[in-house]
Amino acid sequence: MKNDHAILALCQNLGVSPSGYYAWLERRRTPGPRAQANQQLAGSIQTIHAQSRQTYGSPRVQQVLRQQGHRHGRKRIARLMQAAASVAASGAATASAPPTATTTTPSRPIVWRPPPRPPPPIKFGYLIT
Repeated sequence: MKNDHAILALCQNLGVSPSGYYAWLERRRTPGPRAQANQQLAGSIQTIHAQSRQTYGSPRVQQVLRQQGHRHGRKRIARLMQAAASVAASGAATASAPPTATTTTPSRPIVWRPPPRPPPPIKFGYLIT
């Protein structure tokens, strides 16, 4: 669209100052300080995650970063890990034993309780006036 029309005419039609348009354009081209910090933090997170053989989740990564002197929130670290698809490995590395007869049979109750009583029979009555 800006190839067909002058920037000044577009800004006037949209009610935007040309300096505001160029400031917006510059902000789009270069990331802000928070985005730059997130890029550096994401690199540190990926390094820590790779050194842990992809087993550390966000709480442990946060702990390692604190030991290195960086203070960041766990949710921010989790969000950056999720964006980079850095997921911790599950805790079950070995296969569990198949169920045996002792684990599948129901056990006796520890405290003996009498069986529940049946409900009382329903009595119907009529009121004659």
